[in-house]
Amino acid sequence: MRCLSALAMDDLSRRQICEVRGVPHLVSPIKREAEDHKVKKQCLRVLINLTFTDAVVVQQEVKNSGGLQMLVQVMATGPEDLVGLSLQVLMNASANDANALVLLQLGVIPHLVNVLRSNLQVYQRYACFVLTNLTCYDPGKSQCEACGALPILVGLLNSTNKEVQYETLRVLTNVSNAESAKSTLRDLDAIPPLVTLLGRATVDQYNPETEKILLHSLWALTNMATTSKPFSSCLFHF
Repeated sequence: MRCLSALAMDDLSRRQICEVRGVPHLVSPIKREAEDHKVKKQCLRVLINLTFTDAVVVQQEVKNSGGLQMLVQVMATGPEDLVGLSLQVLMNASANDANALVLLQLGVIPHLVNVLRSNLQVYQRYACFVLTNLTCYDPGKSQCEACGALPILVGLLNSTNKEVQYETLRVLTNVSNAESAKSTLRDLDAIPPLVTLLGRATVDQYNPETEKILLHSLWALTNMATTSKPFSSCLFHF
């Protein structure tokens, strides 16, 4: 299995794994309750490498093999370590338009919001990354608001982890495009922490990470202050 994980790190091997119908054999063990836990973890590790590509054939095979349903199921019921690995697969898979829409239909967002409620900052960052991909779409924005994600996201702006802050800003840049979210975010006092982050970014020594926080703070504030031409994290790949 480790050999397969290594092979899944280049596009030619990824396509070959799909051509020989290798993906269903990776998905099935994870679905089986009686399967050895270590096997499940290794299968997910292979899927992390396999989905780290924009090759449509790979992303389609994951979807067609029931991989997305499996990931949502793990998010709902799996132990913590499998949830963390599943989040990494979702970070890759949700970047594909077709996969993102299927994940929205499968109801993955409430499970991602549950991760945000945890104290695991690495998992919070992963979950925000996936939410950024999903909130590029209107259903993702509305689901995010409906399941109570906005208060949690506003709270994460005060995270001690700069990577969590940045990924949270990316989600809020997308969500604040929606008219209904603008007033909700204002009611949640999202503006003060956004301004605080903006202020820190302008006085901190310049570096690429500081610039990302500055720009996304500005875009989120711009969205909340306007009803036309909103910005979206989907348009900016920083």
